[in-house]
Amino acid sequence: MGELIIKNNFILSKDYYGSNYAIRFTDSFENTIDYNHDSVLDQLDTRITDLPCWEKYGKYTRTRRLPKFVEGLETVIITKSK
Repeated sequence: MGELIIKNNFILSKDYYGSNYAIRFTDSFENTIDYNHDSVLDQLDTRITDLPCWEKYGKYTRTRRLPKFVEGLETVIITKSK
């Protein structure tokens, strides 16, 4: 993975694409989620890029939790809190 960016939420962004960022955030259950931005976006493809928020804002975000449709992706690592 590339440069690590710490965020407060899950994010996919047009501005980040191509930079190979590794993103980390902590969800509302205190789990740490790490993912490679470009790999996740590539796997989701039009599921994200066809959304109105992608067209209007150039990003998709989810506060507090990881989206269900992202949980099973191989490039997403969830470290459960103890």
